[in-house]
Amino acid sequence: MATGFTTRVATLAILLLVFVAGLAVGVAVDRQVAAAADAPPPPPPVETERPADPEEREEGDDPPRERRMMIERVGLAPDQKLQVDSIVDVMGSLMSDLQKDYRKRYWAVVDSTRASLRQTLTPEQAVMYDSLVAKNDQRRRSDPVPLPRN
Repeated sequence: MATGFTTRVATLAILLLVFVAGLAVGVAVDRQVAAAADAPPPPPPVETERPADPEEREEGDDPPRERRMMIERVGLAPDQKLQVDSIVDVMGSLMSDLQKDYRKRYWAVVDSTRASLRQTLTPEQAVMYDSLVAKNDQRRRSDPVPLPRN
C-alpha cells in the first residue's frame, strides 16, 4: 500500500516538474519573440562599388549585376559574345511578352474572383468589401515593387 502511495507522489512530482519546466521554456521563448519584434530592423546592406572596366577588376570579381551570366564565365570569344548577346536579347523580348500575358491573365482571375465574391454579399457588406479592396489596391500600388495590371 505504501508503494502505491509513493508511486503516485513520485508521478505527481514528475508531472509538476515537467509542467514548471514547460512554463519556464514558454516564458523564455515569449520574451525572445517579443524582444525580436521590438528590435529595430537591420540596416540595408551596403553595396560596394565595383570597377566596371574588366581590366580594373580583380581576379574572381564578378562583373556588374546586369552582365552576370554563367555563360560569360566560360571565356567567350568575341564572335561567341555577339551570338550570346543576340540570344539574350531575343529571350528578353520573349520573357517580356510572357510577363505581359501572365499579368493580363492574373488580373482577369483576380477581377473575376472579386466579382463572384461580391455577388454573395449584402449591400452593406459589398460597400465594406469595396473599401477593403480599394485600400489593398492602393497599398499594392505603393509597394516598392508593385505588380502592374498591364
